[in-house]
Amino acid sequence: MELFWGAGRIAREWERGCWMDSRIKRRLRKAREIMKGYRDIAAGCT
Repeated sequence: MELFWGAGRIAREWERGCWMDSRIKRRLRKAREIMKGYRDIAAGCT
């Protein structure tokens, strides 16, 4: 997360359920979906 927003901003704004938390969860979910698609293609399960 520090790569996206920096340590100072995280220290000021981070809390469970905040917009940063939801954005990270959404990005991780999207990345997992993309990787699953690549694995399916590589395995021939299109």
